[in-house]
Formats: sequence, C-alpha cells, structure tokens
Amino acid sequence: MVLFILTEKDKLLREEITKERTRLLQKMIGAKKGGDKVGPAIPSFAEHNFCEDDHAEGKTLWERIENRMILTEIN
Repeated sequence: MVLFILTEKDKLLREEITKERTRLLQKMIGAKKGGDKVGPAIPSFAEHNFCEDDHAEGKTLWERIENRMILTEIN
C-alpha cells in the first residue's frame, strides 16, 4: 500500500518537473525569437566555505579551487 502511494506521488512529481521544464524551454525559445539578448551558459565560481581550515593554512582562493579540482578529477 505504501509503495503504491509513493509511486503515485513520484509520478505526479515527475509530471510537474516535466511541465516546468517545458515551460522554461518555451520561455527561452520565445525570448530568442523575440530578439532578446541570449548567450551560452556561464559557469559560476562562487565559493562557499564551510570550514575555516583553508584560511588557517593561509591558502589563496586559487589554491583552494585547484585543490578541489584535483580531488574531484575522474581518471
């Protein structure tokens, strides 16, 4: 019984996500056709520090970014 309810709720949530995605895509297409300025997505390099260890060691912003890039590399 619980599985059925969760499955139905999941189905409804997926439908809502699909509708919202379609709405946003149509809005972007309309903006482009309407002559609005459009361009490719630009990555954000906003950094959120949750630990003061980096600052205690005196690392610069770029040293911290480089360290995170190395730690997340997939070989």
